[in-house]
Amino acid sequence: MKNLQKKIVAIGGYGPKDNPADIKEINEKLIELSGRPKPNFLFVPTATDDSSVYISKINETFEKGFGCDVQSLLLYSDDQSKKSFQEKIAWADIIYVGGGNTLKMMNLWRRLGVDKSLKKAYQSGKVMCGVSAGSICWFDYGVSDSRQFKNPDRNDYIRVSGLGFIPALNNPHHQSGNWDKDHRSFGMKHILKRHSGFALSVPDMCALAFIGNKVDVVKDLKEVRAYKTYFKKGAFIEDPIRSGISVKELLVTV
Repeated sequence: MKNLQKKIVAIGGYGPKDNPADIKEINEKLIELSGRPKPNFLFVPTATDDSSVYISKINETFEKGFGCDVQSLLLYSDDQSKKSFQEKIAWADIIYVGGGNTLKMMNLWRRLGVDKSLKKAYQSGKVMCGVSAGSICWFDYGVSDSRQFKNPDRNDYIRVSGLGFIPALNNPHHQSGNWDKDHRSFGMKHILKRHSGFALSVPDMCALAFIGNKVDVVKDLKEVRAYKTYFKKGAFIEDPIRSGISVKELLVTV
């Protein structure tokens, strides 16, 4: 019987060169979780408007590097019929969502019904994963710079609604130099003060792998750490997330 254990790998970001190939340990984890040596790999580049450059990098990494059968779900340039994207999502063993404009991506998915197909894929045990915007999308909410794509002068961060598979706020690129870490940290803290609760803050070259009832920390740099971040009696707290923690313990309200 097929293993229906639910799997989400939330990647904080790539390395300094912003290349998917830079996170080898994380990429190998995706292949391992698929249960197949050469899985069907579906790339979803919606957040970068179906960027051909991004698609080429993914093909180079997973088709040439791992021998996967790679396809892309192109919602801007391909036939947008429900049957078309449902067939591709059903075909995939791994569904990998790229980074970019989270808010724009989520709005398009909901308008086309892609969100419902992704929920079915998640419930069927496929490996759901992604980086930055593609990491945020699996959570209730994420700390996002989506407004900057339309107006580069804006440096504020907003809380964007995701698909809700993981009931938490996701904060990718945590304390990562490539992503204006001071403004991002300020934005995350502002969101926590406004909405309370906690954030799962994941740096570049690090991922949280939700596998059934546990969470593994997978990373390509020894020194990076993922944190559960929150305010307690006015003080900002960063609790390191230990690999193997139960989902229930990680997501307990603070």
